[in-house]
Amino acid sequence: MIDDFSFTEVVNHMPRIRRHSRAGLSESQSFDHSIHRSIHQKRLSQTFGNQFFEQIIAHESHTYDQFLIVGLPLTSDLPESQKQNSQNLNSPRSNPPNSSPKNSNINNSGSDSDLNSINEVKNSYDNYNSTDSTSNSASNSNSSSTSQSSSSPSTSGSQEATPKILMIYPSAPPLLKSQEYDQVVKFCFPNGFKKATPSPSNIISQFVFRLTASSKGTAVYGVCTHFNCLKLPQMFFIDNNSKKYLFCFCFLTTNPMLAPHFQYLSFLVLWISQDVRYIPHPDPSISFDTPTEEETELLPGLVWAAGAQRMPSLRIPRAFLTELNFYHRITTTSMSKQDFAIANNLRLVLPATDLPDHYILYSGLSYLFSSLSIKNIIKAYSLMLHEAHILFISSDLMKLTLSVLSAVQLLLPFTPNGTVMPVIPRDSNFMTLLESPVPFIAGLVVDGECSIPEGIAIIDLDKDTIIDKDNMPNIPHDNELASKIKGIMDENSSSINVPVKYTKIGILKKEQQLNQDYINFIRNISDFACPKVVININPPKYVLTEHVIDKIVSLFQRQIAPTVESLMWPCFVSETTDINNPVTVFNKDLFMDSVEPCAKKFYSLFTTTTIFQQFCDRKTDEKDALLLSYSSKLQMEHQSQRRKKRNFTTVESDIVVDEVIKDRKK
Repeated sequence: MIDDFSFTEVVNHMPRIRRHSRAGLSESQSFDHSIHRSIHQKRLSQTFGNQFFEQIIAHESHTYDQFLIVGLPLTSDLPESQKQNSQNLNSPRSNPPNSSPKNSNINNSGSDSDLNSINEVKNSYDNYNSTDSTSNSASNSNSSSTSQSSSSPSTSGSQEATPKILMIYPSAPPLLKSQEYDQVVKFCFPNGFKKATPSPSNIISQFVFRLTASSKGTAVYGVCTHFNCLKLPQMFFIDNNSKKYLFCFCFLTTNPMLAPHFQYLSFLVLWISQDVRYIPHPDPSISFDTPTEEETELLPGLVWAAGAQRMPSLRIPRAFLTELNFYHRITTTSMSKQDFAIANNLRLVLPATDLPDHYILYSGLSYLFSSLSIKNIIKAYSLMLHEAHILFISSDLMKLTLSVLSAVQLLLPFTPNGTVMPVIPRDSNFMTLLESPVPFIAGLVVDGECSIPEGIAIIDLDKDTIIDKDNMPNIPHDNELASKIKGIMDENSSSINVPVKYTKIGILKKEQQLNQDYINFIRNISDFACPKVVININPPKYVLTEHVIDKIVSLFQRQIAPTVESLMWPCFVSETTDINNPVTVFNKDLFMDSVEPCAKKFYSLFTTTTIFQQFCDRKTDEKDALLLSYSSKLQMEHQSQRRKKRNFTTVESDIVVDEVIKDRKK
């Protein structure tokens, strides 16, 4: 049995100190080799393919595809030209004293069975105290100061600092091509790679980006958490130089279950920060299985170790890999949701897979409605239907990306045909997208003046304004839709309006106290919304319940699509000369003649879009299928009648023959 890994090893970025092992391992054996040996001793082969690895290739049965740590590499992994710069830039301000964790062990004999020495939650929503009254304002000021740093000229040190992928788990199969992983790094820091500044919470922000895998053409979501390492003890992926900058934990996945991904990323950050008390999960190590080095296509600069790709100087603790393996191997089901306690005041809840379209809406629609008025949301919806060039802007990454994704989801059953990018990196290679003639719906982080080309509809989430110089028409009966949405929100105001976080007390009303109504509201937030710990950092105006979201989405889905479909059906002209190959054509002029006068301006523009054309093609295919089914039914009935007639004729002739024979006998 291999020796237990102590908590200090989990949080220590340095190579493992040589020590004697009860298992008789060589003193010079590396940390990752120890993990490999422990897995091998459990008779869990890392050499031969097996059923579990075949399931990884399938992708669909796992919660995420790959986990990445992105940030500044350890000094020992930096190029020689940057090592000298990092040494010159070290300053006492950037090296806060490391906190010394209490002695604790992570039992490595089967699972991470106990972490009793990890501290209680420091800022949990159950134990707020009045001394934290300035946390919200401090967080906002930190966000503002951080944003401004990206627009100001960089220092010589920041010019040299370049983020890299520090580790990938599992190492195979690759979700993207090698050069596409370079783009992932830019998307992980879309508003620039910035130095960390002190903040009340180690979690700075959470957000989502979206790519299209060139090999398969499928949408790949990057679910990210930015966090601050200034207060962290020495960790396996940081040193005194790299901890001056922000780091990013990222799940690359084809499964957009945003809420569980955000929740587990929050847990990982709070766990390594010693801000939560660990609760043992269901034991995943019984079948701890990983891809082999032969099955791994290494990215430049990374090496294989224990089923992961990592920087050469990085040593990944077994406990960390076990956590990633646990979450990776959870299989989603369409029957019911799954619920796991992972830490005090933190639960991991996975939704049933029967409503995949709602994964994004449940997490993001609250931010869209907290940022824009109902009138402007309907305006944005109309612009998307018209395939305008749309750019959402905000200084808040989470608000920006979730608003873009949830706005696009409101289009269902219509499908946007242009580019959808929740956030565009502030990079010249990506900013050219704004000059593309192809329709797009994109997000951009702005923290000051920004040059945006002409002809783009700008939706400012921070100011609740929309600039549409083309003055495109709104959907018909938009005021009625706005009235219905407002009625739903007014009816459920007590369950969706976030109470003020602090109330003023005392005779002079100068002291602040955490609002008990706010605490109760946070406790009752849906498991499929964003993590409570993140909402607490910067609470939105609304946190919509699933019931309210379902009602609002239903209103949007019934506003245009049923009307278009009902007007469209009489406008199909079918050619059935060849009954086996019916041809259906849509008569646009006939359609426009049937549109009510107040809606003609909208539909005259909407019918020119590829969104309308795709919807029309889909309904045309349905009409052809109905005609083919009807013609097949007619043929079957005709053949049946001929069969019956033939049988009747045979019987009739037999009767005549019998009568003739009888007459002859007489």
